[in-house]
Formats: sequence, structure tokens, C-alpha cells
Amino acid sequence: MYGENLDFADNTFSHSITNMGILFFKDPSAGAKEIYRTLRPGGVAVVTSWAEAGYLTKVIHPAQKAVRPTDPLFQLPVPPVWFQPDHFKSCLEKDGGFTDVEVLELRCHYGAPTLLILQQMLLRIFGPVFNRWPSEDQEKFTNSIAEILSNVVEEYIMPNSDRGLGVPMRAIVAICKK
Repeated sequence: MYGENLDFADNTFSHSITNMGILFFKDPSAGAKEIYRTLRPGGVAVVTSWAEAGYLTKVIHPAQKAVRPTDPLFQLPVPPVWFQPDHFKSCLEKDGGFTDVEVLELRCHYGAPTLLILQQMLLRIFGPVFNRWPSEDQEKFTNSIAEILSNVVEEYIMPNSDRGLGVPMRAIVAICKK
């Protein structure tokens, strides 16, 4: 089911969570309308996006520059306007129909229990983007990520209360009341 055309009746949900979704919709305006339409009066929707994707700006881009400095930097398939809290709020209000929207920008982490696991996670996500590079460049990229990570990670408390290492990120969290 597409977020822009939900199969649910009007006023179905008391709570709705759209986590890192609306920015990837083909028609985010329609998605915002559907969030509003399917939320009951008095209900709360939480909609999230990134203000800064630190794993990209602080790790992947520097690693890419280190290996292939003249290549254009990889970008997420999202218009840059979605990283701006004001645009995010405007979509939910003007397009979605919400009149009570609180937008927070929160510091968070993309992390793991160890540096090695974090490196493996990033390579699993972003490695395929660079799989057409010669194997020598791919190896340099892998090594570069390890080196860069060791300089940018911070210790943080993971959701399970264990200590982990994470790349700083900034999330946009919109709390919308109907």
C-alpha cells in the first residue's frame, strides 16, 4: 500500500507514525493528506525526517572524496528541501491540513555497539552505490570509512541502554494533532 493512497477509512487511527517516509513519497502532499485523513479527531501523528544525515555528510562524502575526489558526491534520492524543518512543517499544514504542528529538531546517532559493526552497517547500506568502482578503489573506500569513523563517532546510549558508538545526526520530528 502506498502512503499517498491508504486503504484505510477516514478517522481510523488514534495514533499514526510515519518514520522517514514522507520525504521518499512520489507525492508527499498526497501523503500528508492521507496521514490527516486517516487520523481520528483528537489523534496524534508523528512524522519524521532528517535535518542532517550525518552518516552521509560526515562519513560517506569524505570517504568518497578521499578515493575519487573529482566524482560528484552521492546524494540521497530526496529533494534537499526535505532537510529543512520549515518545509516539512509547511507540507503537513498547507498540504496535509493540520493546524496544530510542533516541529522539533533533535540530535541523535546512527550507531552500533562497536566501530567495526558500524562500519559494516554503513558499507551494507552504501557499498552497492560504489560497486562499479574498481576493486582497488572499493578497498580504499572501505579503509577510508574506517579511518573517518574513528574521528567522528561519539559514545552514546543505545535504545537497549547499552553504550554504543554513533555518528551524530539531526532528526526532524513533527508532532501533529488533529
